[in-house]
Amino acid sequence: MSVQNGGHPSGIDPTLRHRVVELIPTLVVALEAAVANPSAENLEKLRDEADKLMRAVGRVLIALTRARNARKGPDP
Repeated sequence: MSVQNGGHPSGIDPTLRHRVVELIPTLVVALEAAVANPSAENLEKLRDEADKLMRAVGRVLIALTRARNARKGPDP
């Protein structure tokens, strides 16, 4: 089996995994703050943190699609 995406057999760069994992606690903190005090500032912080996490998860989905397509090989 060939190794894709910079030498990572899963097709997912470990730095991407690290980024997603590091964003989760910051989202939880922002969510807790917004629930406790739904001020405009806290809601904006929650929106920003959710956006960051969704973008990182989007990059995971792209990596998964690329890895799956690489494993399929070219169509005959």
